[in-house]
Amino acid sequence: MDTVTAPARQGVTAGILEWAEARRAFPGERDSGDAVVVAERADGCLIAAVDALGHGPEAAEVAAQAVVAVRRHAEEAVIPLVRAVHEALRGTRGAVLSLGIIRNLDDTLTWVGVGNVQARLIRAMEHGPELPASEALLLRGGIVGTQLPPLYAAIVPIAAGDRLIFASDGLAPAWTNAPPPPLSPAETAAHLMQQFALPHDDAVVAVARYLGHARATG
Repeated sequence: MDTVTAPARQGVTAGILEWAEARRAFPGERDSGDAVVVAERADGCLIAAVDALGHGPEAAEVAAQAVVAVRRHAEEAVIPLVRAVHEALRGTRGAVLSLGIIRNLDDTLTWVGVGNVQARLIRAMEHGPELPASEALLLRGGIVGTQLPPLYAAIVPIAAGDRLIFASDGLAPAWTNAPPPPLSPAETAAHLMQQFALPHDDAVVAVARYLGHARATG
């Protein structure tokens, strides 16, 4: 049976983040346990990717609960936010989660990850040698909802043109070995899904491009 690919979603959030996602369900199934959340905050916006354990309708329900919890607590700092999602998922099979908050007032990205949802910040070339060309999110082992590890958030600078990519383990880890081509977020998400999606799992990838402080304040 064919894998079901969900309709792509894309948008601009808080005037500062242009984003898109691509998502595929486990072969032969319609429901995916992988999901993306993008939400506006008073100080900027957040983006997160969730991968509920397993696949199928039960995993999709857990992912939906995680999305609701992220949106409900979107104004909180990253660590309290992850803890709130953990509480919301107690009694379920749990999920892994990576999440970033972008503050356009000081051009920072604060991010945290529990489990194996990979995230990478790819900087625009014109930023010069003072910053690494890319940075990977440091992931902590655990499961949100069942086994929450000690949480440590990292804060890194972000500038206009930088790209932020989240991908569940439904994508082969080789996608992290080289930066994707400089396409739009929607084209990049589709490219990564086409090139790296594995045949035996749900998969989701979210690609965001930071528009920067000047664009947001106009």
